[in-house]
This record gives sequence, C-alpha cells and structure tokens, in this order.
Amino acid sequence: MTVKNGREVLGGLNSNPRYRSIPVVILTSSDSLQDVDLCYDLGAKPYAVKPPSLSELTQATNRIEEY
Repeated sequence: MTVKNGREVLGGLNSNPRYRSIPVVILTSSDSLQDVDLCYDLGAKPYAVKPPSLSELTQATNRIEEY
C-alpha cells in the first residue's frame, strides 16, 4: 500500500460522491497561502493552522467544533 499525504487523501475524499458531503478539517503547521488555497480547492472545510500552545490548540479545536 502506498503512503498518501493529507492533500492526496483530501482529494480522494472530495472526488468520491459518497464522502464529498463530509466536512474535512485541515489542522496543519503550514500557513502558506498556496497550501490554504490548494486545500480549499480540494474541498477542505475549514483550514486551521496549529497554534503553538496546548491551551490555544484547545481553543482552536473548540472553535472548529462550533463550526
């Protein structure tokens, strides 16, 4: 089995009608606009950059859950 990166998995999920309606949250260390745009183009909902501390990460995951 080949190893896929997150963008490949996201693209595969978005291309399959069975999974297209499932919101996929991207939580990453990259704040590159190119990565953000690519993930949104592939169907990400939403894209979040990992915060540096555990308390901020907890707050961010709470906001994602509310989304």
